[in-house]
Formats: sequence, structure tokens, C-alpha cells
Amino acid sequence: TINTAIAYKGWGKMQDDDTPLFPSVDPEPPKRRDVCDDCGRPRCVCLCQSFPTSPIPIKTNVIILQHPHEESRSLTTVPLLQKCVCNEKCHVLRGRRFSDSRYEVLDRAIAAPDTVVLFPSNTAVDLCRLPQQPICANGAALIVIDGTWSQARGLFAHNEFLHKLRQIKLSQTGCSEYVIRTQPNEASLSTLESVAYALTWLDASPPLYEQLVRPLRMLCQYQLDHGAVVHHSKEHINHKSRRQQSDDEDNGCHDDKDTTKTIEVLYPKTCL
Repeated sequence: TINTAIAYKGWGKMQDDDTPLFPSVDPEPPKRRDVCDDCGRPRCVCLCQSFPTSPIPIKTNVIILQHPHEESRSLTTVPLLQKCVCNEKCHVLRGRRFSDSRYEVLDRAIAAPDTVVLFPSNTAVDLCRLPQQPICANGAALIVIDGTWSQARGLFAHNEFLHKLRQIKLSQTGCSEYVIRTQPNEASLSTLESVAYALTWLDASPPLYEQLVRPLRMLCQYQLDHGAVVHHSKEHINHKSRRQQSDDEDNGCHDDKDTTKTIEVLYPKTCL
């Protein structure tokens, strides 16, 4: 309205007697929180103390194919990984369709016979079946897809060169420690955790996992301390829901919604 427009034009200005038009409103923009120059997080929740004192000289080459939407998401794990390892050993390529001619590092990896893709396809073999030796000869690399499960499946499907490379999967890894985001199932891991497990095996370095996951643990703890809640996997939630429903049925408890469904099954609407 006109009155609203006039009010906004006078926002923070003074009247003729130097009295603010809106005395309860601070005309100055709020001050930004002090941010750490290294990790980019507010200093009160800085993660720098969880990073190694110097980048870890991993032996295996890592190439991460990241869905473009993942970069804009908050609290992602790939930046944590990049802070932990040497830049020349970890390359992050963003996009939906990747051409080897656009990226020299990807071109070399595709041509190398030892390159593997970390993706649980139908033909994927377990990581433990690979020899415990770094994947780096002739530009070979561990290729990892970063995104939600839906985005990861799309990236794998739309980049056919991935189908021609050997695919590997993880097993018996336990539940994810990335508890501030919901995982599809109990076996799902964050990108950082997946890379940490793979590098621990390939580089034959047991301490590597703890070194890489430490920033993730601190990130999650900071979030939980400031109001976040633990997210269970969708598989866990669905199982708990089914178990609760079974318990209710055993106790003779049926809500109106369940009763309605039962009536519709026994007596279709066409019969009512």
C-alpha cells in the first residue's frame, strides 16, 4: 500500500525534531559473525584444531565427481577431506556430465588400468578383494561420486565411461558417524567416511581413518551442542515405525486411519 511504501522510504530516517520514525528498529545492518579465515566457519565453532598439523601425504590419487547442488549444501564433508590431504592428491570436479577431454587428471585416470570407481553397482566387488596397495600408477585413481543417493545414481547413469571402469563397494563398515544428516540406510556413509575407509585399505594405513574422520566428529558435535538432533537413517525410521505398528496391533490398538484402510479393503467404495 501507499502508507507501507512511505514507511519503508522513511526507514531509519529522522523526523524534523531528530526523533527516529522507528525508534525500536536499528537502522544499521546486523554485524556478521567473526569467521575463521582457514576453515570458513564462525570462530566459535572453528574446526581447525581437528585438522592435521600438515596435509596428510596420501599415496592413492582421489578424484571426486561432485553434483553441482552438493557444493551449495551446508555442512558437506568434501571440504573437510580437502583440508586433511594434499591438494595434488585430491581433485574435486563439479558437474552432471563429465568429459575426459575437459579434465586432464580424469583423462589419465580413465586410461589407467588400475582406476576404480567407488559405487555399489550390481557388478561392484568388495574393497577388501583389492590388494592393499596405492592406486596411483600411470595416473590411476580412486573415483568417488559425491551427492545425495539420487544425484549419485544420476551421475553414474549419465557418465557411461564410469560403467567401463572397475567398480568397488564397501561392506561391514558400521553406521555412519555423520549423524546430523539423514542417510538412506544403516550402511550408508558420507563421502568423507567412504574415502577414509577406502584409503585406509589401499594405503595400508590404519591410523588414516581416525585422522580423516576427526573433523567430521567435531562438526557433528558442534551442531548437536547448538540445537541439532541426531538423524537416524530412513531404514531405521521405517523399521521403528513398522515395529510400533506391530506392537499396537498386538495390544489391540488401532487408530481411525488404520480402521478406515481395513474397511476399504473389506468393503470397497463401490460396495458402500
